[in-house]
Amino acid sequence: MKRLKPLKIFLRLASLACFIGAGWFFLQNTQEAKSAHRVSQRISNHLQSEQGHHLVASENGAMPVQEIDGTNFIGRLKIPSHQLVLPIAANYSFNQLYQTPTRYQGSYYTNDLVICAHNYPEHFEGLQTIALGEEVQLETVDGQEYRYLISNREYVEPTNVDSVYKQGVTGDDDWDLTLFTCTPAGLKRVIIRCERIYY
Repeated sequence: MKRLKPLKIFLRLASLACFIGAGWFFLQNTQEAKSAHRVSQRISNHLQSEQGHHLVASENGAMPVQEIDGTNFIGRLKIPSHQLVLPIAANYSFNQLYQTPTRYQGSYYTNDLVICAHNYPEHFEGLQTIALGEEVQLETVDGQEYRYLISNREYVEPTNVDSVYKQGVTGDDDWDLTLFTCTPAGLKRVIIRCERIYY
């Protein structure tokens, strides 16, 4: 048996370390996704059962919120084609994203609401494949329902934060709801634009 040269040994050990690291990352992400799904379902069920009860005004008084476990929520986002019903935290916090989607900015009253979430399977992973024209619904804590149709999907650099904001009110910027998440490994942001349906 030939003796392996030090470089070959190093390369094999480095390959093994990369493989173990990738496995650990995958398991960690899977555990986070399962935990987020359980928390989101519990909060969503609570919001549904307590709809219209124990409401307080949000930080600017515009949207009512309901407090659950010390976090304010504005309502639930429903994506019927993906069988998702998700609670939406009223205020952005990176730590909150490990549990539920959050309002990044804006309001459903002013038609510039932006909601973000991690790309967990039971959160916003489906934004990469959801069809244009699909319906999205927002059920507020006081029982109002806002309905939207998906009108556009964009992929932008993860550092392009300004792209999620409503820049104007004509052409491509004429949207009422934005949903966004990152692609796997955070290489891009997926942005979904929705237009409100009025009846």
